[in-house]
Amino acid sequence: MRVASCYNVMIREVRLRNFMTFKEETIVPFTEGLNVITGPNGAGKSSIVSAIQLCLGSLGRERLKRLSDFIRWGEKEAEISVVLDNSDGRFGVNSDHVTITRILQRGRATENYLNGRWIRFRDLRELLDRAKIDADNPLAIVTQGKATRWIELKPRERLKYLESILGIQEFHESVIRLREKMVAITEKLSELNNSLLELENKLNEKIEEEERYERKMKLQLELLELANLRKFAVVNYRRQSLLSEMEKLKEGEAEVENLKSKISERKALIKGLESKIAELEVSEANLIGTQKELEGKIHTVEAELDRIIGEIEANRETVNRETVKLLMTAIDTVKTLKNLYFRHHSVFESLKSTQFEIERHKLLLRRAEVSLKRLTNKLSTLLGDVKALKGRIIDLQNSLKSAEDELKGLEPPEEVPDLDYIDRRIIEVEAELKAYEKVGEYAKEEVQRLREVYNTLESKKKEMMEELEGCMSEYNEASKKWRAEITRIATMINTAFNNILRVVEGEGYVKIINIDNVQNAGIEIYAGLKGVSPLPVSNLAHSGGERTIITIAFIVALHKLTEMPFRILDEFEVHLDPINLELVSKLLKEASKEAQYIIITPLRWRIPPDADTVILVERGQSERSTVKLYKKG
Repeated sequence: MRVASCYNVMIREVRLRNFMTFKEETIVPFTEGLNVITGPNGAGKSSIVSAIQLCLGSLGRERLKRLSDFIRWGEKEAEISVVLDNSDGRFGVNSDHVTITRILQRGRATENYLNGRWIRFRDLRELLDRAKIDADNPLAIVTQGKATRWIELKPRERLKYLESILGIQEFHESVIRLREKMVAITEKLSELNNSLLELENKLNEKIEEEERYERKMKLQLELLELANLRKFAVVNYRRQSLLSEMEKLKEGEAEVENLKSKISERKALIKGLESKIAELEVSEANLIGTQKELEGKIHTVEAELDRIIGEIEANRETVNRETVKLLMTAIDTVKTLKNLYFRHHSVFESLKSTQFEIERHKLLLRRAEVSLKRLTNKLSTLLGDVKALKGRIIDLQNSLKSAEDELKGLEPPEEVPDLDYIDRRIIEVEAELKAYEKVGEYAKEEVQRLREVYNTLESKKKEMMEELEGCMSEYNEASKKWRAEITRIATMINTAFNNILRVVEGEGYVKIINIDNVQNAGIEIYAGLKGVSPLPVSNLAHSGGERTIITIAFIVALHKLTEMPFRILDEFEVHLDPINLELVSKLLKEASKEAQYIIITPLRWRIPPDADTVILVERGQSERSTVKLYKKG
């Protein structure tokens, strides 16, 4: 039978191996209440937060950089685990705890395990979702540098940020969209009213029949002239198009040759690099052999020297010619050994240099191969473009010949206008001529036509008015929902924010400003400490230490909006004197009564006196992070 903790779920421990600055398997234990991770900058404190997020299915952390970047330099894989309390059985596992493990591997997909058994990442995410654990929830896990953002943001940006985190931005955006739609409909109505006014003016116009007939004759004559001019303009246009396409073909073919030349150069470079790598690898093998040979000689000479020294020790009571000879031999042996040491060091340095050159040439080879592939793809695309150009040129040549055949028997004009101008003019003339189709009955029929248009526009106006009325109704409803939701959230924050500030003898609240102006609405934070009435949080109204206290209180208040069972607050800049430090400690301790808190802080910030557990992260001379645990009492 499970014994329930005071928390539904808490992190019991985090295990790291070959993860960032952690080499050997390191266990970071956590307890209920307020846990503080401290240590100097660069020691690996935030690495623990990264491990927790990655292990618990974070997608945000994976987007920040490649997963292989989290693997300690020089290692092939890293392993991270998070042990979670399962006293209430929310994970559906028959155990007091669950262990979630993630193995990161270079060049391979990561592997996820639940209590030692492999599990698909999708299934793991679903399991964590059911347990109300979201490693990307910025309300529950405040990553490095994000804590002060709530205070630094302007009210409008603060509201937008909060809505996006809570997933209710659609309320706000819907109101804005409906408002913009109303503005657009109103503008269209204004344009429609102008059109109706213009039609009314046309209905009152009277045009003489004779003037209209003369105008019609002129337009018909112009249309015939435009038709002939258009034939010459078409020929000119197609000739210009053909020249342009041929110039493009010339440039394309030149680019093809250029790419072919570059591809040949890349192939030659690759061949040279492969040859050089092979040569260096032969040299590497020779140096390794020489190194082993020298090590054998050194071993032999050292043994000989030990033997001579042993004989000298045995005869040290009597000094004779034999002893002197042994001493001379020992001196010669030491010189030989020194020379062998020197040669071994020289070979070692040469081997290291050769191996470096091999890796450098391999890197150049990979880059050259990538470049060759890119150039080959570009050449393939360009060849396709050139082929398409040739097809268009053939089509243009055929169409040009057809257009030139139509010019036979026509007298060339002195000047040929641009084809676009001619087409626009033909459209204009034909449109105007259409109004003169029945010149004799023009006045009566034209008035009738304009009245039909007027009635159509009136019907359209009625439809638009109905649409505007419906849009206004939707806007009012959406605005009402948005106000209710944002007011509800502000009320929850207010209660929690004021309650937590009371712990340090302060008071505060949040206020929705410009709530009637949806595009400029925002959240203003008011707070006061030490008996001072609440004021908008700013550099002028509050000291650095006070802003830190208010920031933490506000974040703790926001925690009420999430169902995450534990909270993490990563390192942020603080300016706290001993009194403010004690106040911050009280805030965090009070908050940790409802959920487990894990706080990351630099070593220069003194440890909060109310911390239940202090975890010291240090980095030794071997660039490996280590962890020490200090429990309260």
